[in-house]
Amino acid sequence: EKTLPLFVGIEQNEQLLFIPAGAKFKGDFKKVTKVSIDRGTNTLRFQPQKAGFASLLIYNEKDQKIYEFRLDVQKTNYAKVAQEIKALLSDIEGITIKIINNKVVIDGQVLQTRDLNRIIAVVGQYGDKVASNLATLSPILQRKIAQAIANDINNPEVTVRAVNDKFILEGSVNDALEKDRCEAIAQMYVPDIVKEAGENAGVIVKLKKTFVLNLIQIKAAAPKDPGKIIQLVVHYVELNKNFEKGFKFQWTPTLSDNSGVSFSSDSRSPGGVVSSITGIVSNLLPKLNWAKQYGHARVLQSSSLIVMDGQKGDLKNVTKVPYVTANKDGQAITQ
Repeated sequence: EKTLPLFVGIEQNEQLLFIPAGAKFKGDFKKVTKVSIDRGTNTLRFQPQKAGFASLLIYNEKDQKIYEFRLDVQKTNYAKVAQEIKALLSDIEGITIKIINNKVVIDGQVLQTRDLNRIIAVVGQYGDKVASNLATLSPILQRKIAQAIANDINNPEVTVRAVNDKFILEGSVNDALEKDRCEAIAQMYVPDIVKEAGENAGVIVKLKKTFVLNLIQIKAAAPKDPGKIIQLVVHYVELNKNFEKGFKFQWTPTLSDNSGVSFSSDSRSPGGVVSSITGIVSNLLPKLNWAKQYGHARVLQSSSLIVMDGQKGDLKNVTKVPYVTANKDGQAITQ
């Protein structure tokens, strides 16, 4: 048993599981509608003629009832339906409501998915024989969502743009964690997907695709600070003993104290006591040139070593001294 809402002047098809070859039609349906059969598709075609209530019963060859339909045929006032739909959808911008080919048609572009869902729900209340929805989501919506994603990411080095229902993230970030954060934010803004008429009918098949394309690059890590370079210069010096005793030659540096206290007072700064402590290190290295000039010193060797701060550096100076030994035959051998 099934109740069928029909409208005068609008054909409607009803798909059945099967229609027996010797099917019999009974009831008072003829007073409100004409009925025809398409046995190739097991379809009943109703052509309502008059408003009213009627019944249609279908029996098989053995006079057993297999289908029962209650027909509710109503007159359709399309102008009234259009006014009702306009009242229900008055808060949605970007759509037009017209009466075309004995049907109320809603067309246009909306900015929000929830607006499109509301239009679909309203059209469903009247049935697809009375009202039809051709409204779609506006491309402007994609650009607005892309701007909202960029604002939420809040990174001047990351840009977001919308292309063919996709959101493309581009730019560079410092690490993978920041890259994943940008993609997660974009995923939250992806709107619901609404199938179009061609997809519902199976005429158009859309492949699965990623709606957020993350093309953000991770910056190369900055090179580590190489650290300080220390240069060590070593002089091997031979001094005359008389020079060392007579002039009390010292290798250690000396520090002279030049500290002092001064008073200041002018229009630019208040008066007060200013103290300063300074020192000068002298004789850090022996005056080798003077000593060499007068024959008191001789530089045997100078070596230089450069190492990184915190690393170990080795400086070796090896001198081979020959000496004489005898072999088993008593011959002298210099080694």
